[in-house]
Amino acid sequence: TNKHDLQALLCDVLHAIIEKLGNSLHSDKVRESDPFMLLQFCRVLTCDCSTARDKAALTIGALARAVGPKFLDFMPIFLQYYSVKLFSPIYLEVIGTIFHALGDEILPCCDHMMDVLYEGLSQPELKPRIFACFGEIALAIGKIFEEKYLQAVRKELKEAANPRYYANVSDEDKVDYGNQLRQGICKAYSGILRGIKDQKSGLKVAADLVEFIEAV
Repeated sequence: TNKHDLQALLCDVLHAIIEKLGNSLHSDKVRESDPFMLLQFCRVLTCDCSTARDKAALTIGALARAVGPKFLDFMPIFLQYYSVKLFSPIYLEVIGTIFHALGDEILPCCDHMMDVLYEGLSQPELKPRIFACFGEIALAIGKIFEEKYLQAVRKELKEAANPRYYANVSDEDKVDYGNQLRQGICKAYSGILRGIKDQKSGLKVAADLVEFIEAV
């Protein structure tokens, strides 16, 4: 426990330092240490303490924001620790942060990252956060999302919004989960509508959203 507490505290400290350094992380001298730092944070993602894992994930997000598009150079390290078994709400939030930091530069990694997210949808507890993550991804990469992933994501959202999943549910946990799922779906539609550029695609997504709202 002491080791995990120390890992969490160190991640907190490094998170603060990275945010303070900000743009100076773009310098070649500082950037030489970035892969080493990222590898250490990624290793913490595999530990047994959820607090330490979340702190490490948030620090990775801070590093991505600070380095910006150059973070693409370090994605091979991050992708070694990118799997459904490591997903958590915080981790999925950080995936959105990485997409925003890289923008269109993330294209070489997109297919793999989206495939793993689709895989994660098979786990109900991850669905709300993955849907919200889709919204952030659409917002970050716009046209790329529209051309490559919109159709598949629309299908997943429509399936999850089906009223049969919510009808006659009285169990408190199921009601709570249903609310979380609806929130994730709303965040997805919000990000997608703001991210896509084509009017026809926008109208189709808007129609899906109206259908969802009517069902709710």
